[in-house]
Amino acid sequence: MVREVSANLNIEFESDVLDLIAELTWKKLTLYGSDLEAFQKHAKRSTITSDDVKLLVRRNDSLVRIIM
Repeated sequence: MVREVSANLNIEFESDVLDLIAELTWKKLTLYGSDLEAFQKHAKRSTITSDDVKLLVRRNDSLVRIIM
């Protein structure tokens, strides 16, 4: 996906930069998953809902505009 975005923006990245972006993305998504699970458990639900996602993005104005 990073390669696709970089091609669309006509930007070249060294392969080690792509590896770092992939690693950072994986770590961030893992953290998001843990947070979503914590919100779901706190609400005593067995599934993650859109309310959990809204809680996750509440401090990121760009994401709030997309989600809300």
